[in-house]
Amino acid sequence: MKISTLNRERVNALIEITSERFGVNVLAKSRRRPVIYARAACFMAMRTYLNLTYKQIGFFFDKFNFTAVHIKLQIKAVDGIICQEYLARM
Repeated sequence: MKISTLNRERVNALIEITSERFGVNVLAKSRRRPVIYARAACFMAMRTYLNLTYKQIGFFFDKFNFTAVHIKLQIKAVDGIICQEYLARM
């Protein structure tokens, strides 16, 4: 899958920020609720601020694109603190 180096850096920054803020590893293969919420926030931030497709988001998390679509249907907003911190770093 083609993803630019700039987008890859931005995705890694979002993953790092989200993991720090939620205190969990969003890349973990876990179904624990705190990890799921953190991962969902990261998915939505990637979709909203990086304009990534669901397929691209799924690629970073080693998940199918319908996982990202499912999260979109469940969560409508991303934690503003994560987004502000991400924008401040870029």
